Amino acid sequence: MPDYPPSQKLWRYMSFSRFMWLLQRKLLWIGRADTLNDPWELAINPTYLAETLARGPITPIGQERRKTNEQHAAGVYEYWRTSTFISCWCASEHESHALWRVFCGDKEGVAIQATVGKLEAHFGNVPLSKVKYAEPKPLGRTLTVEDVTILKRPFFDFEKEARAVFRDDTQNPKLDKGEFGFTFPFDPAEILECVAIHPEADISFYETVLWAIDDHAKPLREKVSWSSMRERPPFQKPLPYPK
Repeated sequence: MPDYPPSQKLWRYMSFSRFMWLLQRKLLWIGRADTLNDPWELAINPTYLAETLARGPITPIGQERRKTNEQHAAGVYEYWRTSTFISCWCASEHESHALWRVFCGDKEGVAIQATVGKLEAHFGNVPLSKVKYAEPKPLGRTLTVEDVTILKRPFFDFEKEARAVFRDDTQNPKLDKGEFGFTFPFDPAEILECVAIHPEADISFYETVLWAIDDHAKPLREKVSWSSMRERPPFQKPLPYPK
């Protein structure tokens, strides 16, 4: 069973500079696991580590055997983190106040929105997987890279993350494989359902986003709008900027 229906909305929050890179290059950046913000990405956490050391080392990892189980486990951890590349999205039917703050700050940034169906069709052989936010429990078997790739600490459950996971050996002719990240062809006007502008942005930022889109992805303009969080309740004056 797939983790998501094709109609599931996916959001990605980004600074204006990252949005400009996407527009100009028409490429999606897929970061290497050890360059992402969370140092616990793909970590062999204490529960898994204790079980791994008790049961025996993880094999194979594409390199020679280390002298001790601890050294070998450390080598596995390094290998997994430097050979795994992740495209992160938020699976939600609505925007997230927390993610606006985390990735865009107080006033500037955009949220792009696609669907699982469009992204999976675009990626070809790489599905979107649902991240699990839970404390690890003993597995009763040998740990695999898949176990740690989709597990994050409960502190991050507000992210509702869906991720497309690529590896050094992923066979896809569209991937351009670099040392710190992969790039994948991505036409925003074709793939995106909408672009939401930061709810606290001012008119100058709003216009700057539109000018950038006019220059690099003109058909996308009709899909641009203010964040839905900008709406004001009854009896409050609307913000003095265009709707």
